[in-house]
Parts: sequence; C-alpha cells; structure tokens
Amino acid sequence: ACGKGRHSVFLNELGYQVTGVDLSENSIKAAQEKSNERLVFKVHDMRDSFEEKYDAIFNLFTSFGYFESDADNLKTLISIKESLTEYGFAVIDFAASFAGYNLTPFLGSASRFSPIVFGLIGSALLNSNSK
Repeated sequence: ACGKGRHSVFLNELGYQVTGVDLSENSIKAAQEKSNERLVFKVHDMRDSFEEKYDAIFNLFTSFGYFESDADNLKTLISIKESLTEYGFAVIDFAASFAGYNLTPFLGSASRFSPIVFGLIGSALLNSNSK
C-alpha cells in the first residue's frame, strides 16, 4: 500500500504517471495533498483487481502478506496479475516467512506472470502513458 505516497511521489518526479493506492482513507487523504495531473491517489483494496491496466505494480515494504488467510494473499497476487498490461511486471517485497512459498501451482505458468521481482522500493502503479 502506498501509505502517504512517498514512493509514488518519487516515481512521479522521475516522470512517470503514477496511481498510488491504499486501504487507509487517512493515508490517501494525506497523500492527495501531493497529487498532480500525473499523480493520483485512491482508496483501494489490493485484493480487488483494477479496471485499468498498468505497466508496473509495486507492492513494497512488506505491504503483502498481512492477511489472516492464504486465500486473501492469493487473491492479492491474482489481482496484481489481472491488473497488469500484457508485458507489465510486478515488484513485491514481502516478509521472509513467504520466501519459500511456491506460487506456480496457484498462478499457473510463470510465462504470463513473469517477471516477478522480489525486493526493492511503496506501492505504486505506473500507467502505459508513463514517460
């Protein structure tokens, strides 16, 4: 989740069109103070897919993996997959307890979901109109 938008702002300053999302209305309200025509913030549950498609989805600083059930964690991964463009990619940073988790049986062929990069920098979405 993007929280108050620190990483979304950084990506926007690099020239990308960014949508930052978080479930917390308070965090989004604070982040919206930094909005501009290429940087928007929305309240959104990461378990739900987007209507829009994104070139990149970042889920960082262990925003993933806090749900009580594996089903909700899986729903999040599927939502990310369904929200990517054909050649889009996801960057997910998660707690070490997931390090050995084999996602292939749940997500199917890695060829469609690749590349998934584990580790890096808050949750932001980059649109096709980036840079």
